[in-house]
Amino acid sequence: PRGVDGGPGPAAAWRRLGVASGPGSGRDEEVAFALVRPEDGRVAVVHGRGTPEGAFRLPSGGRARSEELVAAALRECAEELGVRARAVASAGRMEHRFDGLGSFRTTLLVLAPEEDGAAADDPAGTDGENDAVRYVQAEELEGIARRLEALPGDWSGWGALRAAAVRATAARLLAGDGR
Repeated sequence: PRGVDGGPGPAAAWRRLGVASGPGSGRDEEVAFALVRPEDGRVAVVHGRGTPEGAFRLPSGGRARSEELVAAALRECAEELGVRARAVASAGRMEHRFDGLGSFRTTLLVLAPEEDGAAADDPAGTDGENDAVRYVQAEELEGIARRLEALPGDWSGWGALRAAAVRATAARLLAGDGR
């Protein structure tokens, strides 16, 4: 069977959807989060190493089966942004289904930095998965989602998955929840 990314089978498709996620990895779920700066309401977006130019997304990461969702989000925030944070609100949960791959869940959370502040627009001090961090207004997230959805070829499935998380979280933030 061919994977959702057009590659040879499910393993390649799961790798495209998220690092160390999918069948046999012990991870069938991820957390994606909006780290919102309290002083200006801007939201962190990241560009991962090896992803298409301009393809910013919400920070995210896998959740081990024994790990609590909020704990996973806080750990990922420290790893991806170098920021200690606290959970502010849930932004929802999504279940993705892919031909021949089963399902994959994304839990969306809104986080705020603890008193020591938010990360700069620089990934220094993180685990090195990202090569750029930007802070954008919640209103700009729709444009980011459209850019992800427009990714060509092998990146189209990955982009659609990431765009859905961005769009759902933006709706929550724009409704005034979690800020």
